[in-house]
Amino acid sequence: QAGSSALRDAPAYREGGITRRDGAQRSVARIPPVPAGKQEGRAANGGDVARHPSQLYEAGAEGLLMAIILWFMFWKTDARYKPGLLFGSAALIYGVSRFVIEYFREPDAHLQHLVEQTGLSMGQYLTMPMIIVGLYLVLTAAGRRQRVEPVAGPNSVV
Repeated sequence: QAGSSALRDAPAYREGGITRRDGAQRSVARIPPVPAGKQEGRAANGGDVARHPSQLYEAGAEGLLMAIILWFMFWKTDARYKPGLLFGSAALIYGVSRFVIEYFREPDAHLQHLVEQTGLSMGQYLTMPMIIVGLYLVLTAAGRRQRVEPVAGPNSVV
């Protein structure tokens, strides 16, 4: 029984499932403008607050969707023979997913001014370089194969 009480006290269990485990306190979702969110949290007046289940959005987009797309690219296309294409695709999918999902998350209190001034959160600014690098790797993958083949031989990139 001691193990079960420890499980109940774990943050992921208390918050209803998938959460960030890196100590960051950014697992708070925005309150949706329409009545479409999961009942979670308490309002100042003691009532329930509907919030977007952003952790589930992240798990779906950054986990399941990315795994399905990369699996398909690896096994059903010739992407594995183009150096950088799979990594660039993963970076691009993760970056775009994270950028979009940030719209459903509550910005950090100390960075609220950034959102008010620019309309973008710090998470969106931090994913922009990842999107750019991913896009670069995807667009230049075919040319990279042509540079590798003469040095490593045609059997290296079948």
